[in-house]
Amino acid sequence: MKQELARKKKRCGLRMSGAYMRKIKRWSRSWNLGRHDDPGIRVFQGIKQWRLGLLDWKRTSLGNIHKALEDKQQLAVQRHKTNFITALRDENGVLQTNLDTIHKLAVDFYKKLFSSQSDNLGNALIFDQLKVFEPAQVTLLGANFTMEDVKRNLFSMRKGKVPDPDGLSAHFFQFC
Repeated sequence: MKQELARKKKRCGLRMSGAYMRKIKRWSRSWNLGRHDDPGIRVFQGIKQWRLGLLDWKRTSLGNIHKALEDKQQLAVQRHKTNFITALRDENGVLQTNLDTIHKLAVDFYKKLFSSQSDNLGNALIFDQLKVFEPAQVTLLGANFTMEDVKRNLFSMRKGKVPDPDGLSAHFFQFC
């Protein structure tokens, strides 16, 4: 068998990969096992042996997929458990670790943040973040933009991009 495959390989001038050669060997092995006189039974046995060979190949080459998936699921569960807020500081700077207190602090913070009465809290958060910028950069960030700025940015976009929720792509505005 090996000599015949080597002769075919040499005659065709093809370089056959190792995986291809293994498939050919598995195929020929499955058809040569359990010879029977009846051609129908031989076909059935050949297909059965080929199926068993494929199952064996799947086990040996891919490994235990179910075990790998279980391991990945365990990692995801662990990540979910560790991705959890365990402590928050309240308004007085005291570290709170009680889950009910943490929940209350978070709810109160976002109620204040998104309520219409406390616009100053949102501005205070923004200005706290702006402290990392230099005064010239803060001025530049607060400056009004011109039509030239809009045009330059619009024409720098790719044609298929959609800059606005109206659904018109950048190509439409670049063309007009």
